[in-house]
Amino acid sequence: MTKKILSMMLALMMVMSIPVSGLAMVESRNPLIDPKPLTEYAETEDEFVHVLLLGNEMGFGSYWGSAGASKKKVGLMAFHTDVVMVVSFNLTKNRVDFVSIPRDSMTYVPGVQGIYKLNAAFNCAETPEDGIQNCLAAASQMLGGIKIDKYMMVDMGAMVELGQALGGVEFVLDMTYQGAFRYFWKGLQEMDGYAIMDYVRARQNATIDDNDLGRTRRGRSMMIAILKKLQKEQGLVQDLFDVINTTEHTIMTNITQEEVNSLLPFISEIKEENIGSHVMDGRYRFALVDWNMHFVDQNHRLQVLKDVYGLNAEKRLHESLNYANWLVEEGFTAVRLIKRARTLIEYAQAKDNLTENQQKMLDELIAAHDLAVETFDQAADTLDSNDNSKMVKARRALRDLGKEAEKILGYPEEIAWSSNTLWYVDPIINEYWDLNWR
Repeated sequence: MTKKILSMMLALMMVMSIPVSGLAMVESRNPLIDPKPLTEYAETEDEFVHVLLLGNEMGFGSYWGSAGASKKKVGLMAFHTDVVMVVSFNLTKNRVDFVSIPRDSMTYVPGVQGIYKLNAAFNCAETPEDGIQNCLAAASQMLGGIKIDKYMMVDMGAMVELGQALGGVEFVLDMTYQGAFRYFWKGLQEMDGYAIMDYVRARQNATIDDNDLGRTRRGRSMMIAILKKLQKEQGLVQDLFDVINTTEHTIMTNITQEEVNSLLPFISEIKEENIGSHVMDGRYRFALVDWNMHFVDQNHRLQVLKDVYGLNAEKRLHESLNYANWLVEEGFTAVRLIKRARTLIEYAQAKDNLTENQQKMLDELIAAHDLAVETFDQAADTLDSNDNSKMVKARRALRDLGKEAEKILGYPEEIAWSSNTLWYVDPIINEYWDLNWR
């Protein structure tokens, strides 16, 4: 476009009272400021079927688990998905891989404003169906963008019923421990539905790996044992779907019995050496003020994605401990100022017949906003001290100009340009600010 044409367009827009500056406000590439839904997926050379398995923490009977309440009392959306596992059937190489993502992993839910633990992705929605879609997108994002179409979410009661329908499984326990229902001895055991649920839930009562990573390992081991039983007794699929179709416990799935039956010939031929078990490993640290969070080791993550899916993915820059600390020290302040400036800008852009002085102020405010966004993005990506200094300078300039613009543009309320609100209960930072962060 030539300068002459551009000048003519700008002049025309001024005559029509269309705010010229409205075209200039930039978006951030950082998901904390401008979250974007997941719309593009990674291509893999091999053909896969991916299934997301979610374990909802809602309990049953006298064993309610960490949720401490029943679905009838508080509603399904109050419960977290404390088990997040993707089962990837590689139809090309005749293998299956179980990939766990720790529930406390720091993550961004695609399309949702804020930072959350992975187990709360389900809760960043208004309905269970939308919550499931959040989980699919968050897991896909963590796994390099693979498209996960199929899912199944179960609560503890459903897990028991499904285990009973299987007739239990033969399993070699790696530890002796006190379960919720009985004492278990190390070694070969016949595990009924209650024992299966008890084992995959074991954490603080575990005598080996009494942590969340240990629980993910136990969950994968049990799922492999269940897969092996289905290889031998394919008729059990009917019994499982009888439970799925009749249980009063929570089972949400889009997997049909026909789809499972079509996979059975493939499953029956998978050799033991072609069954993989993986976890998005990392470090648990207290971060973002005082939350126990898991930070995925990005190098390990890239290796898993290469080994399982053949992907050459990129590191996720905004899911590290250093980045989390930077947000608390500097970043959240910039996010708040940028969001408040946007509120003022959008108010002014919606007004008719701005005065020349108001239009000039609006132009200056948008320019200051753009610089604050650009310097924020750069500092967030690099965590470099020089970049951070530029960001701090730009954010202060935006704050000072915003206070002046608020008066000139006639904003009807007083804008709080500073805030002492904790980030996780601040709706400017977290769209879903009233979640339980357990």
